Amino acid sequence: MRARLLSLVLVHLVVSSCGTGVFVHTFEMAIADPSGRLGPPPVEVGIFDHTMGRSEEWARRTAGTAAPGAPYRGEYRSVETRMVLDSGPAPRVAVGLWLPAYERAGFFQLIIEPRGGEAQRVTLPFVPWTDSYPEGHKVVPLSATVRSTAGEGAWVFHVTLEVPPAAK
Repeated sequence: MRARLLSLVLVHLVVSSCGTGVFVHTFEMAIADPSGRLGPPPVEVGIFDHTMGRSEEWARRTAGTAAPGAPYRGEYRSVETRMVLDSGPAPRVAVGLWLPAYERAGFFQLIIEPRGGEAQRVTLPFVPWTDSYPEGHKVVPLSATVRSTAGEGAWVFHVTLEVPPAAK
């Protein structure tokens, strides 16, 4: 009986010792556009929380520009549940990437499963703003190289977005 009571107390302590916190992930984004498809720099771009809003107006709130030697810098705040002894950064971060010079009818989803210090290649699928997107219209996904560095419970992402040349 005593062991059972002790077990229940320990389970209660573990369960009650978790909580939520806000973690600020930092993005530094360069754009590689060797064919000049996006036009002359600077290029408008933004990282945003697509779960809070899916509109161009919402994406524009975090917009900035990127140019050679002057990458876009932005932040993404995530709310995560953590155990008391868990101080590591998130195992997965998913954000919206707005790049209107490439496609105005939606955004791209950047999903990263960070591995500290390691360069990763990721594909960013296109997501239209609305469900009434023209059927048959295909937007070529973007690719990126991401290098992640662990910070204070959050990540610092160095992203190089790769823009494909326009179809001929």
